[in-house]
Amino acid sequence: MARSVRRIVLVLLAAAILIFAAWMLWPRSLAGAFAFDQPFTLTVTELETQEDGSWTVKEPVSSVLEPGTPAAEAVREALEGYSYHLCLASLTGDCLVPIGEQSVFLDSVSDGKKDHLGLIAGSNRLGCGDRVVQGYFRDSTVLCQKLSAILRANPGLQTENLVL
Repeated sequence: MARSVRRIVLVLLAAAILIFAAWMLWPRSLAGAFAFDQPFTLTVTELETQEDGSWTVKEPVSSVLEPGTPAAEAVREALEGYSYHLCLASLTGDCLVPIGEQSVFLDSVSDGKKDHLGLIAGSNRLGCGDRVVQGYFRDSTVLCQKLSAILRANPGLQTENLVL
């Protein structure tokens, strides 16, 4: 009788571990992680390495994109080809440190809730909402370049240089 109970507990524990691992590693769409039904801000920040190893910020560019516009749809389509999964940092509350040659941020606020997506070129870690997640890609350099190109290629967008 005790062996039977022990076996059942072990099977249930193994099933719980498998379900947890599947939940953590289940692919989630980057496009689905961000609400495109509200106006959102697309910000591109580029860093330049100096000879002494320090970083300087090259004029960040930001624009508010309205839902349904060609630029907003291009951003959504660019994100559709990428997915992410939860990682241990997602559970521990780690913060994403935006250090890389290029960073791209999407932010919106609707009904008091902030929606955020942050990508750093050269890393497969990204900020998604209030947690750090891991992308199913080697690094986000190509995606950062695509989003930067969308921002810079649409002359009708109201872009502004941000001072940090």
